Amino acid sequence: MTGKKIMTGREMTEWINKHSKELEKRYPGKWVAIKLPRGVIAAGELKEVLSVYKKKFPKETPFVELVPRKEESGYLLITYG
Repeated sequence: MTGKKIMTGREMTEWINKHSKELEKRYPGKWVAIKLPRGVIAAGELKEVLSVYKKKFPKETPFVELVPRKEESGYLLITYG
């Protein structure tokens, strides 16, 4: 065991809720893969964000979400294995 804490879906949802305004300001309408504490990978297409994430972190499962535009509401959170 490496001692690394893996964030649960509930913890990720709480983190997204806490940082939603910042995400909406920086990444409106973008797909983002969140890798804490390292940061966020963003792209306009889901397959692009997954490709970049898997190249950087090939053995890890990303938390991916579609950040709503200002006129939209709600987040779409996806976990890929």
